[in-house]
Amino acid sequence: MSEILGLLFVFSLGTWVWILFNWLRGKPVLVWQRRRPVPWSGLDVLVIFFLFHWPLILSLFERAQDPVVVRELEHHWEAHLENWEAHLETRQSAGGLSSEETVAHPVFELLKADRRWSTLILCIVVAVGIAPIAEEFIFRLVIQGWLMARESRWRHRVETLRLVPRGWLPVGSVALWFAFLHSRSASEVLPPDQIRAMLVAVGVLQAFGTLTAFGFLRLRYGVGMRSLGIHRERLGRDLRIGLLAFLAVAPPLLVLQELLTPWLEKWRLAADPLPIFFLGIALGVLLYRTGRIVPSIVLHMGLNALSILLAWLSLN
Repeated sequence: MSEILGLLFVFSLGTWVWILFNWLRGKPVLVWQRRRPVPWSGLDVLVIFFLFHWPLILSLFERAQDPVVVRELEHHWEAHLENWEAHLETRQSAGGLSSEETVAHPVFELLKADRRWSTLILCIVVAVGIAPIAEEFIFRLVIQGWLMARESRWRHRVETLRLVPRGWLPVGSVALWFAFLHSRSASEVLPPDQIRAMLVAVGVLQAFGTLTAFGFLRLRYGVGMRSLGIHRERLGRDLRIGLLAFLAVAPPLLVLQELLTPWLEKWRLAADPLPIFFLGIALGVLLYRTGRIVPSIVLHMGLNALSILLAWLSLN
């Protein structure tokens, strides 16, 4: 594993030297390319968000209709907060997590508990194949694309927004939301079968959400692959851009994760949100500058693949 990390850091250093060299020469590191504003509206974004999260939304709505359940949830939440504060104080004085708790990602816990090749393949299919495509589709293409299309109008109406450099409102807000959704606190280690079932469910729901959302936009606006930022004649170039972005950001994010993890574990929190926020910035900038989604997907896939590879090698 040390050899892989060494090569990765060497290539990353070379990438940053190339970036600095081009910047000093006044050449753009990533050429900005104009993109036609996306046609979908805020209502369409809400519909697509529902397509991705309908089981959770319907479950919460059903629970909210029952006053008994609402009261039980309120009492449970109050008791949970009291227990969490007392437990946090105890664990801080004792030095962090107990042996039955973890802040690690469920995929890591699954690989740790079940080291069969079938488990590794399942993690790769969901975390490297499905999740990056689904998440880049909804976060960058749908939500950030809509914000990019509306940014000029909002800047014209709200003078304060003109103080923010153009593009940073859609890129930064989506990255912040993306990081928030990946936040985790300490929890009990789940059984491998339960994690595996959750992983399969997430993969199925994300694949279903992506396909149905694409069908919805296809029927409503007639969007095709080019409208979704996928250009066949530029696939090779987009793959190279995504790979260079991976080499540039992966090692710094790994270092940041390693520095934050020991400190945040004392507070029973995962270190993921801050590195993922910076990852979200990189993913958003790729879409904003190129107008195409493939570089962002390649970067996302590469980072998830690296995380699984390092986890697998460290456990074996």
